[in-house]
Amino acid sequence: MHGNDIARGFGLGLDPPRDVCGRVLSRLYPQATAETADADPRMSLLWTGGRAELPGRPESRWRPHPAPLTS
Repeated sequence: MHGNDIARGFGLGLDPPRDVCGRVLSRLYPQATAETADADPRMSLLWTGGRAELPGRPESRWRPHPAPLTS
């Protein structure tokens, strides 16, 4: 998300690997993963962070969960 913000600030695009976006999404927003399973992982990550819209979905209400996950 922050890399996308920086790239946009320089007028550039950023196209990270979708598998990486999916892993970051699962780690930072574990509750949102099921809700965004049918969408592009990059757009889902941007949506959960409040940086993009996903068609047919309201504004994101998710907050990141950066603390260690319990196993």
